[in-house]
Amino acid sequence: MDSTLLLLFTYVAVLGFVLFVLLFGESTSFDGTVISTAHYWITSGIFEIPFYLLGFFFGERGERAGDVIFHFCCEQRNPLFQIFYLVLVIGGYYAFHYYCMGFIPGPYLSSIHRYTAPAALIAALTTFVIASVADPGTVTSATVKQTQAVYPYDGVIYTRKICSSCKIPRPARAKHCRVCNRCISRFDHHCAWVMSQKRP
Repeated sequence: MDSTLLLLFTYVAVLGFVLFVLLFGESTSFDGTVISTAHYWITSGIFEIPFYLLGFFFGERGERAGDVIFHFCCEQRNPLFQIFYLVLVIGGYYAFHYYCMGFIPGPYLSSIHRYTAPAALIAALTTFVIASVADPGTVTSATVKQTQAVYPYDGVIYTRKICSSCKIPRPARAKHCRVCNRCISRFDHHCAWVMSQKRP
């Protein structure tokens, strides 16, 4: 068998197994099986290893340090993902410019790509900055009536509730973001990439 074909077959088999484990690993049909164990390790077990190692090598102090790091990275606003995104985009453009720009124009690319590549970088960075600084739809005591008018309660899924954190009436489709500590209209999830909330 050709090595490329073997590599492709292996890739498809591993991908199929991982997808099967992710989709069906929590099913009670697979309790106590390799599928259930693989699901645990893929979804949560592997992430517990660093905490275990910190506790093993550094004791209680290591466990506390792990909790602080986890809280900073996953449970509060911080610019880590934004910095990572900028490093990827700007680093990728730098690598393209340094290694590939000399081959443009070439047999497959016209000279227009000398201009479209920087334009794509500027567009990516501009939309990233706009998404990062734009208000996601924060609901305050000043805007709650306006938001309730746009999204009325239906009495079935959305009923009138008071946000226990903000102490204001929560409009329909609004939820409280525990990371940013504010109510957001049409809240879907907190997005670490732009340090804000996303809407459906």
